Amino acid sequence: MRELYVVFVHGNGLFSKSIQVFEEAGEALRGDNGVSFVPTHVGLAEQGKFQEAIASGFVGERLDRYKPEDVRVYKLEVTNEDAIASGDQAFNSILGRDYSPRALICGAAYSLFGVELSNPENEGDCSEDVTDILRAYGFTIDGTVESSSITPNILIGIVAKIGQEVSFEEALNNK
Repeated sequence: MRELYVVFVHGNGLFSKSIQVFEEAGEALRGDNGVSFVPTHVGLAEQGKFQEAIASGFVGERLDRYKPEDVRVYKLEVTNEDAIASGDQAFNSILGRDYSPRALICGAAYSLFGVELSNPENEGDCSEDVTDILRAYGFTIDGTVESSSITPNILIGIVAKIGQEVSFEEALNNK
């Protein structure tokens, strides 16, 4: 069995604030995500590793750089060995993938207008990368919607329904 921790962050920087504007506008148009938390970023922790898409790409970072009050964590369990192998392969293949500001435009277009746009395969943003990995582990994330169109706010609404909310400490201590 594999435990995955999907880590949603509500950032406070200028970049995060601009993402928040689109997320809240999209939620106003699409409806509430069912979670009283609007994330501006998402990463994935598993087997003692935390990976996230930042300006330098999809890379390993320290999870403890976030404040617990700025984070919501959901645990997902994968029991199928083939799904674990597929997910691990996707996780490793996405490592180092370039960060794409274009993916932010894709997410905004889908959130605000329902228009799906795709991103080049060798580029991604935080929610696109995590969506691709979760799909490889066998989770259904918004049907066949382009992963580049999935935003952190859309993703938390889906993950909250299929996962279990856990403490930030549990994600920090995952091994």
